[in-house]
Amino acid sequence: MKAIVFDLGGVILPLNRPRAEAAFQDLARAAAARNLPFAQAYTALLDDGFFDQFEKGQVSGLQFLAELIRQSGAGEAEVLQVWHSILEPLPPDNLQTLSRLAEKYPLYLLSNTNVLHMDWIFAHLERDHGSPRFGGLFERLFLSYEMGTRKPEPAIYRLVAREIGLPPAELLFVDDHPENVDAALAAGWQALQHPANAPLESTAKSWY
Repeated sequence: MKAIVFDLGGVILPLNRPRAEAAFQDLARAAAARNLPFAQAYTALLDDGFFDQFEKGQVSGLQFLAELIRQSGAGEAEVLQVWHSILEPLPPDNLQTLSRLAEKYPLYLLSNTNVLHMDWIFAHLERDHGSPRFGGLFERLFLSYEMGTRKPEPAIYRLVAREIGLPPAELLFVDDHPENVDAALAAGWQALQHPANAPLESTAKSWY
């Protein structure tokens, strides 16, 4: 391998899905008290691809917030708190692991994400780690909402390989979702699955 491409959520930054599910359930109950069927509306938005469109940058942050505010009747601060409830602080040990790897390999980030979550993550990195935008550990950040495509769509792997300028077979991709790993393998990359939310070193220590 000549370069390593990491997923973000569940690999570098832990995700708390149970907390997020509970937060959305609380929001739905509060909306029901306002006679708003938020739970049904949320399911309809999922089925209509609204959240995928947000991750592809086809829906702006303002449009996304406005829709959730309209459907729930909650204020912007409350909706943002619920939306960010899935995000955990970045473990310092994961940053140290990335720093050690960056001494040997060019590192890249490839994430299905959205502008609101990345705003939170960038602010957290600068405030709590003194590391704006990962402090230059990554050669480039490939973010779905900036690219107009998302994993596991084949186009995103082609685009990333072309932008990095290496043959797919020389790229190692690390993700916690098997469908994304399988899509990378199908695109000719090397790829492996990282256990969700496990310390990054548990997968990467053999590469130092």
